[in-house]
Amino acid sequence: MARRRRNFGTVKPQPSKTNPKYWEASYPTPVDYMDRYPNQPRRQCKTFHDPVQADGWLASEKRLIDGGVWTPLGERRAQHRRATVTFGEYAPDWVENRRRADGNETASGTKIKRRELLRNHLLPTFGHMRLADITPAAIDKWLDGYPKDSQSAYNAYTLLKPIMQSAATEPIDEAGHTLIERNPCVRRMSRPLKKHKTVVASLPQLKALYDRMPEHIALAVYLGGVLGLRIGEVLALRRKDVDVSGLVIHVNATLKPDDGPDGRQVIVRGDPKTRNSTRDIPIPDSLLPMIAEHLAKHTGKSASAYLFTGRSNTEPMKENTFNSYFRMARAGVPGLEDYWTHDGRHNALSRDAELGASNALLKALGGHSDIRTVSVYQDATSEQHKAEVMGRLDTALAESLGETDPEPSVSATPSPADDDTAELVSVLAAMPLDSRLAVLRGMNVGRRSQVVAMLPQAAQIETLTALLS
Repeated sequence: MARRRRNFGTVKPQPSKTNPKYWEASYPTPVDYMDRYPNQPRRQCKTFHDPVQADGWLASEKRLIDGGVWTPLGERRAQHRRATVTFGEYAPDWVENRRRADGNETASGTKIKRRELLRNHLLPTFGHMRLADITPAAIDKWLDGYPKDSQSAYNAYTLLKPIMQSAATEPIDEAGHTLIERNPCVRRMSRPLKKHKTVVASLPQLKALYDRMPEHIALAVYLGGVLGLRIGEVLALRRKDVDVSGLVIHVNATLKPDDGPDGRQVIVRGDPKTRNSTRDIPIPDSLLPMIAEHLAKHTGKSASAYLFTGRSNTEPMKENTFNSYFRMARAGVPGLEDYWTHDGRHNALSRDAELGASNALLKALGGHSDIRTVSVYQDATSEQHKAEVMGRLDTALAESLGETDPEPSVSATPSPADDDTAELVSVLAAMPLDSRLAVLRGMNVGRRSQVVAMLPQAAQIETLTALLS
């Protein structure tokens, strides 16, 4: 069929008149609408299975133009998508195909966690809803169904928010249309307080725990509780990652969940948690005999042999298996009944801080990407150490200022702070370290001790470390 000309628009066979597979109908974009809809193509086009449908469409478009109610085809397509796309259609695709800010693919473990949040918390409520119908009121009603300070609700909301942000900001066509006008996730949520309080384990307690663990995995107690490795990093260690002669452990991987070829979840050795998690940890001389013995008795001879293996003696031990042994061992150590493997990491980095490690060193040892994360691992500082440090601080400051207070005043319970003191503490906590130190050094010993004792923990440790050094 040859191309047919009409009073309005054209219909032509595609890909050719001798072999027509569909018909393309088109007409010039109305000039009168250009100001209202800028950046439109010269012609409005649509394809059909037969020319009769194409003729009917052209006639209907002509009526819209003549009636003054015409809108561009792209605008209509966007309106249709906004009116029909549901959260259940949009969110799973977002989870599977979303990339990280640096352009790299999202880690498999992150995808698995997001799928669980979708399946268990978001899709049951929002799956059937159109994106446009998910309002702040609907989100509030959903959140109100959870207990106060629910970690599950917080995690699900922190996933819902970026999904809806994408729907509100990412164009679905060349005209810049989006699926929704604005992100309905306007509610501010604070991270719930940790239900588990970090258990502080002394070095004698760690030795008792080590003695109660099965011999072939006992070394993990010190790798986590003294060197600060994450349990996934511990279980991913191979013989070639432990340089006995150089006294260093190369942390370059972790065990993480992934999707197997049959769709089942499997545990694989993969990249560490963050780019900064790849690091070298010095081996203390006192741990060297213990590590050497483990390598000799419990590790295969090949360079790629895992330090901690499961039943096959070739594959790495799974975290769940390790935790089963760990729970039985800790139950027999007084004071460690609620001790978690990750508490060991807290303990290790807190101990390093107590021994004078700078924030930069703690960041390097812990493999953190953000210096602010360091303060999270300083919440296990012992009260005894705190009192000792404050006492040494007062003594050092008194000597430097020529004052002769016979006893540091910080060992006593500080008197309640007045409003001025509370305000001063707030201002000091927000100051850069150098400025904070300058203000503190201008105070008398008693006042200085009271103010330092009231600083937030991260600022307090940072200040004490700088003053004592």
